[in-house]
Amino acid sequence: PAMEADDPPLLPLGCVADCPARIDANGYMIGSIESESYALSWVQPSVSDLDEDIQQYSQVVISTETRRLLIGLGEFVYITPSKTGRPAEIGKIETLFDAGADEDNAMMCTVRWLYRKEHVKGGAARSMHQREVLYSTHVNENLVESIEWKVNVLLHQDAATAGHLLDQPHTFFCHKTYTARAKKIGSMLP
Repeated sequence: PAMEADDPPLLPLGCVADCPARIDANGYMIGSIESESYALSWVQPSVSDLDEDIQQYSQVVISTETRRLLIGLGEFVYITPSKTGRPAEIGKIETLFDAGADEDNAMMCTVRWLYRKEHVKGGAARSMHQREVLYSTHVNENLVESIEWKVNVLLHQDAATAGHLLDQPHTFFCHKTYTARAKKIGSMLP
């Protein structure tokens, strides 16, 4: 999208350093869920599905009063949790699309969920590192406006391999999978 003279600068792909202050360095929502509003705009449509009247995109720009961030397919993001004080959900953007006229042209995304320690029940959660996430089979559609910001996820790395990188804010590691229905944790294949 074209920038206006008074628009904040567009942050580069992969930028998590300017994560809004309502999410702490460990990914917990500390500000009000309702406190910040975003302006959303698509970046050039990439694919049209004429049979379903759906326009698909490869990127979306999320703008606040002070920041503009480009989110693309395959990136990991924080998703607004249901309550303040809860961990922000973490997901991988699989698709970005306009839901079509029947759905008021809602800006939508398909998200593959990464489960945090707080979302896993039983003994498996006790052995998880605070910055560990599990790559799941759980995928669903969400409004693009539920995206909070980008997050770093180091795939195929455990805590020892990730090392000092875990000292960086908004950085997690993932080396296991999770089947939500069966509540089963497995090894992540390269």
